[in-house]
Amino acid sequence: MGSGDSIDRSHCDELEFPSGASREDCLTAIGAVQTCIYGHDGATKDEILEILVPEEQYPIAVKENDA
Repeated sequence: MGSGDSIDRSHCDELEFPSGASREDCLTAIGAVQTCIYGHDGATKDEILEILVPEEQYPIAVKENDA
């Protein structure tokens, strides 16, 4: 899914990212979620997590407590 390059990064300028993840890793994950939402004409959090399987694909994976 998305590389993070397809997102409009101007909306991300003011975001604070987790200290344990790089800005680029976070932007890549944001891009993947955006691509998922647009590609499925919308998606719930649970659908996004099921489709993207972040714990296997992204270094900033969602922890069970955060979901």
